[in-house]
Amino acid sequence: MKKLSKMVSLLLAAVMVLSVVGCGKPADKTTGTQTPDSSGESTAQSGSQEDQENTDEEIVELTMAYLVFSNPPSDMQLVADEINKISEPEIGVRINIQAINAGDYATQVNLMFNSGESLDIVQALTTNFSSWYSNGSLVSFSDELEQYGQGIKEAVGEAYLKAGQVNGEQYGITTNRDLATGYGFNIRTDLLEKYEIDPAQIKSLDDMEAALAKIHENEPSLVPLTINVEKANLFNNMKAGVDPLGDYMGVLMDMSSDELKVENLFETERYKEFVTRMYDWHDKGYIQSDAATSSEVGPALMQSGGTFAISATTKPGLATQVSNQTGYPITMVEVFPADTCTTTVQTLQYAIAHNCERVDKAVQFLNLLYTNSDVANLLAWGIEGKHYQVQEDGHIDFPDGVDATNSGYNLNQGWLVGNQFLTYVWTGDDLDIWDQLKSFNDDATISKAMGFTFNAEPVKTEYAACTAVLEQYRCSLESGAMEPEATLKQFNDALYSAGLQTVIDEKQKQLNEWANK
Repeated sequence: MKKLSKMVSLLLAAVMVLSVVGCGKPADKTTGTQTPDSSGESTAQSGSQEDQENTDEEIVELTMAYLVFSNPPSDMQLVADEINKISEPEIGVRINIQAINAGDYATQVNLMFNSGESLDIVQALTTNFSSWYSNGSLVSFSDELEQYGQGIKEAVGEAYLKAGQVNGEQYGITTNRDLATGYGFNIRTDLLEKYEIDPAQIKSLDDMEAALAKIHENEPSLVPLTINVEKANLFNNMKAGVDPLGDYMGVLMDMSSDELKVENLFETERYKEFVTRMYDWHDKGYIQSDAATSSEVGPALMQSGGTFAISATTKPGLATQVSNQTGYPITMVEVFPADTCTTTVQTLQYAIAHNCERVDKAVQFLNLLYTNSDVANLLAWGIEGKHYQVQEDGHIDFPDGVDATNSGYNLNQGWLVGNQFLTYVWTGDDLDIWDQLKSFNDDATISKAMGFTFNAEPVKTEYAACTAVLEQYRCSLESGAMEPEATLKQFNDALYSAGLQTVIDEKQKQLNEWANK
C-alpha cells in the first residue's frame, strides 16, 4: 500500500511539473540527495515536514531582475546554479537571475512588467520604487513578510523596514548596508601631511575653507575641491538634518522635529548661506570652476592628480573605497554627523513584481538571502575557489591566476546583495567593517518622517514643471557658478510659477495623513 501511495504521489508530481511553466510556477523537479546530519548519518527520511514538502512537491521557479554596474558577468548562471543547490532543498525555489546593466535597467524592467513575462523579484532604486508603486507594477507583501520573513525583519529592523511601506503596506525591503549618511570630504593624505594640515581639526566648513586656502596658495595647478558625481547637487552632500522627502520639492528643514512642516528649501536662510559660501569659494578658486558641466569630477579628477579633496557623503570604509578608485591614500573628514531618512534608505530596495504568482515563495527566497551567508556570499562574490578565496587573516581576494580583468564574476557591489553584513570582507577593508556600519546605522539620527513616500500623481503636471526648474538652476548655484543674490530670486520665482506651492500643499496633506494613521 505504501509503495502504491508513493507511486501515485510521484506520478501526480510529474504531471504538475509538465503542465506548468513560467513566472512563479512549478519548474522541472530535481532529484534530491541525502545529506548527512552532524553525526554523519543520512537525514533524508527524518527531515522536517517543510523539508519533506520541498522534496516531494514542485520546485517553484522565480525570476529576479538584478542591477549590475558593469556588463553582466559571464558566470552569472554558474552562480545561480550554486544558489539553487541551497534554495531548492531548503525552500523549494529555483532562482533565475537576469543581470541587467544599470543604464538599461529601468527600461528593461518596465518592458518585463508590461509584457507579462516572467518577473517576480526586482531591485528598485529610489525613483524606480516611487513610480513603480504608483503605476501598480509592485504588489504588497505584508502578510507574506509576517509569515515567511521573520529573518528579514530581524536583520533589517523595524525602523528601516518603514522606508518600504506605503499606506502601512510593505512594498519594498531595503538592503542591509550603510543606511545613513554622514557629511564631509575625502582628502588626499599625502597633501595633508605635506602641508601639516591636521584632519582632526577640520570640524566645520570654516575649517575646511582654511585648508582649501592653503592648498590653493601652495599648489596652484590643483583644483582644491571637486564635487562627488558629475552634475550632482553639492547641497546633497552637506544637507545634515534636512529630510528632502524624496525630491527636495518641499522638505523638512529639521528632520528631528515633531512639527513635520513642509517648507521650500530654496528660500531658507540656510540654503542662501550655503550657495553664498560656494559662490565665494568659486570666486577664490577653491572649487572646481566647471564642476557643473565637466565630465571629470570626483574620483576621476583625483585619480589624474587634479584635486585635493572631494565633497562626499561619508560612511565607514569610504576612505578605502576612494583610495582604491584613485590610487591615493585618502583621509575621510566628517564635518556633520550621520542621519537618515526614507530617501536614503530607499536608495536600493527589493520589491515584488505584479507579475509574480507566488508571492509567498518570493518572500521565502528573500528571507534566505537575508539570513543565509552562503547564498549572500555567492551573490556578492561568486564561487569560492573560482572567483575568490579566503585568506589566512579572514579577508577574501582573487584566487591565483584570477584578477579583475579575467574573473567571470567580479561585480564588487555587495551593498546590493540583501544583507551585506553576512558577506566576507574583501582585502583592503577592515575586517570589522560590518560592525562599524551597523553601529553607524544604529547611531544615526532618524527622520520623524521615516517611512513616508510622496505620491506625485495628483500634481504630476506641476511636479514635472518644477523638476525642469531644479535642473536649470540647482547644480550651477550649488557649485558656485551663479551669483546667489539675484539668481535665488529668479530660481524661486520660476519654481512658484511652475506650481511649487501646489506640490508643497499636496505633500503636506499626504504627510499629515500619513502621520495621523
